[in-house]
Amino acid sequence: MEIHFDHVALAAPQRDPVRDFVLDFVGGRVIVQQRSPQTEQGFRGVQIDIGGAVLEIIEPTSPASFLHPYLAKRGPGLHHLTWYVADLDRFLERLTVRGIPLTGVERDADGAATNAFIRPSASFGVLLQFRPLADEQRERKRNAPDWQDLPPAAATPRPACSEHHRRRRWWGGARLLSRDARRRSWPAGGARLGDSPTAPGRRDDPRDRLAGR
Repeated sequence: MEIHFDHVALAAPQRDPVRDFVLDFVGGRVIVQQRSPQTEQGFRGVQIDIGGAVLEIIEPTSPASFLHPYLAKRGPGLHHLTWYVADLDRFLERLTVRGIPLTGVERDADGAATNAFIRPSASFGVLLQFRPLADEQRERKRNAPDWQDLPPAAATPRPACSEHHRRRRWWGGARLLSRDARRRSWPAGGARLGDSPTAPGRRDDPRDRLAGR
């Protein structure tokens, strides 16, 4: 059976701040942006393609939206995962036979399934959505985005190291070097770190053997 994973969906009180955050820090390209809400369910979304992976962000658009109780209980974050199935009716039959509870099953005028979910209680706490594979291309072309092909966000420059930190790093290295030099000193105080390994009278240091000296 042909099944394709399509997208991860996040729920948020407002989609645009999340969309802008993703585009700014991760980059990507808007491929679907619904201008008008889906009045029956009271939400609208935006989908972003990020290197071939699709992230959807959905927001409530009416007081009766199903997203309001969800956000009140769980807050913004992961809402569902979506797959497209070539034979959705057959797939749903298999799930039913195995006793997997379904919810939100929708059918067209001919009785063919057009949408279905597996309850989070049966799928390790995550709502799983399944739609007919034929709808995938239609949804990509529906509701052309207001804008797309946005350039990826520029890399954030690394902050310059302050003089204070440079001095701390230098003195820290100097202390380590001084401590190591003291460990390597001869009894007479002549040799220091950097002397020839073959200098006469040089004490045997186990660390030198580990280093291959």
